[in-house]
Amino acid sequence: MKFKYARYEDRLRPVIPIALHHDAGMTDYEVLIDSGADVNVFAYQLGEYLGIDVASGSSSTLVGVAGIPEEFYFHRIRLDVGGQVITVEAGFAKAMDHMPYGIVGQRGFFDQFRVTFDLLAEVIELTPRREREMAA
Repeated sequence: MKFKYARYEDRLRPVIPIALHHDAGMTDYEVLIDSGADVNVFAYQLGEYLGIDVASGSSSTLVGVAGIPEEFYFHRIRLDVGGQVITVEAGFAKAMDHMPYGIVGQRGFFDQFRVTFDLLAEVIELTPRREREMAA
């Protein structure tokens, strides 16, 4: 699957469209593919919109690039990435409510796809991993 880089504030960013699913709820969303992120993190309000009782999830505190601890609540959701549907654990955090996109990271994205960034061509290529690759 190939996606074009997106422009945010006149800068190219590896942001792609996805859809989030939980039970009967679904919404389109954009995510930054971030190799420095440990986990997937989305807006708290988005979780509520999907019908998730966000604060009931298992909680963890992570420290982002700004060095500020933030509480996340994890839930299992489905991501539709270019027609490839995967089930992952994702964190929902209030700090993400002001962001124009979510973040996908190592667990729950890079372990599901081989990711190739080509900034000069402004293309991101995702190749789904086969089950035996993920088990290795």
